[in-house]
Amino acid sequence: MKNIPNNPIKKIGKTTITLVLLIGVFYGINAYQNIMDKKNYVEPFCANKYSHNVEEYKACKVMTPTQILLELKEKNSLEIVELPTIQ
Repeated sequence: MKNIPNNPIKKIGKTTITLVLLIGVFYGINAYQNIMDKKNYVEPFCANKYSHNVEEYKACKVMTPTQILLELKEKNSLEIVELPTIQ
């Protein structure tokens, strides 16, 4: 079998395939993480908060965990308790 020297087209092809695979893997991981965040954090929060109002539940369900935290922060519904320091 004849040994084919590495030409630039082969190197560019290998590099392109590798980059496409890496981008695809990172995109897939990010998409999966977003799905799991909604399932584990957003849906239980919305189900508890809007258990008697279907329309508000549907509106809440499309939010991200960050949007929910910002909304809670704006409404000052995060109660921070000042605990005394241990001496």
